[in-house]
Amino acid sequence: MFCNKLGQRLKEIKCDTRFRRRELSAEGARLAGRQPFLIRNGSRKELVIHAPEQVKDFYQHDAQNHVKPAGLNFGHFFERILGQSVGIASTHKWRAMRAHFNPEFSHSAATNLTSTFTKEVKAWMDELPKNPAVVAQGGDKFVVDAATACKILPFRLVAIACYGDMLTDETFKQLLSFNKIHEKLMGQAVFGKLTCSKLYGMLPTKAKKQMDRYEKEWRDFNIDIVKNARETDTRCPAEKIYAGFELSPEVSEAEFLETIDEILFTNIDVTSAVLAFVLINLAANSAFQEKLRSEIRHERASSAGGALGSYFAKDDTLLHWAGQESIRMSPAAWFSLPECTAIPKTIGGYRIPAGTPVVIDWRRLNSESEVWGSDGHQFRPERYAEISSSQYRYSLLRFGIGPRKCLGKNMADLITKLTIVTVLEGYRLSGVMGNVVLRKDRFTCTPQQLLQFNSLSKAS
Repeated sequence: MFCNKLGQRLKEIKCDTRFRRRELSAEGARLAGRQPFLIRNGSRKELVIHAPEQVKDFYQHDAQNHVKPAGLNFGHFFERILGQSVGIASTHKWRAMRAHFNPEFSHSAATNLTSTFTKEVKAWMDELPKNPAVVAQGGDKFVVDAATACKILPFRLVAIACYGDMLTDETFKQLLSFNKIHEKLMGQAVFGKLTCSKLYGMLPTKAKKQMDRYEKEWRDFNIDIVKNARETDTRCPAEKIYAGFELSPEVSEAEFLETIDEILFTNIDVTSAVLAFVLINLAANSAFQEKLRSEIRHERASSAGGALGSYFAKDDTLLHWAGQESIRMSPAAWFSLPECTAIPKTIGGYRIPAGTPVVIDWRRLNSESEVWGSDGHQFRPERYAEISSSQYRYSLLRFGIGPRKCLGKNMADLITKLTIVTVLEGYRLSGVMGNVVLRKDRFTCTPQQLLQFNSLSKAS
């Protein structure tokens, strides 16, 4: 078990690594070099892989039957928030849940929202210079923290995707209030040392009372929206999904509620970080920024009525490559979420038993694979003109590598492209002095970096 043909055992970081993931990648590289290695997440061992051949070994033959460990090995509090969401579900349960969610988050569903999203992104861009978070402002420019600037936009857009015409200004205010509570609960679930215990979760603590109240109020909020949508015959994707859940014996109301929670609150942290990094990387690479701006102008001029729907659908443009390269260079998390092997297998030359949780070192895979060449640590979107997607199939973790692709990938791709286009058509981005710092109070890799937006219209 965990040995190669010579009987040599995998190297292991034996202390609990749950609270020190940001240092873990470099520590694992020093310990094991190019080999996979073991870590401990609480009482569970997890295998860390980081090379394309190891990823290929992991997904071959049994990918359809991989399961997620209970609560992703985070413990009781995490299980209460997201333990029944589609992101945690596996095999037949995952397929049953996705059957109801997929139609409302498909490529065609995202395409149908292009016009609505465009208006929302333009409104966000118009209001951003007036945002209280702006730290400096002149006649033709303003400075704001990238992550702060990008926090609310994807949240609102995904809320529109979930609730459709039922999303009023008042409803959105309620969602913002839920998000504040959710951030506190997730902080306790991920970083708390006691909340992982089921026994602690039974005690009448302040944290338990907050969780109980959140669960009740979140259910009431969503059931009221479903009820009102039916009474007023108002378009509401969440109501359609809920109707499917009502008719299916394979899925439950709790699974519906936790998946909506996951889509809105948990994944939005990821999308916000991705957007922030895209703008940061564009600001740091002015030559590419100008090339991309020229491409956008050409597409705008050559399309019927200036519409960019067909441009957004392409995957061989600088626009598409910019978003992809930014995620490659600046992933939103240190490691992928754990996923267990379904059968005994050999990974990286080591025998791995069935049921072993495996995580991917996101940053190492995305930058150190040989396919990226000697400049794998540099932002160069043009590299995708030189290599095919089959060449980097196991070298790029974006929306998932195996059969379980992210539910929100179509929406996230559209949001990213719309944001880039809207920003670059109105502003030239530049970074403010200082290296990018990552916040320590977030589960995601959330940057702290000031960006300067220089108005193109005023400059001309």
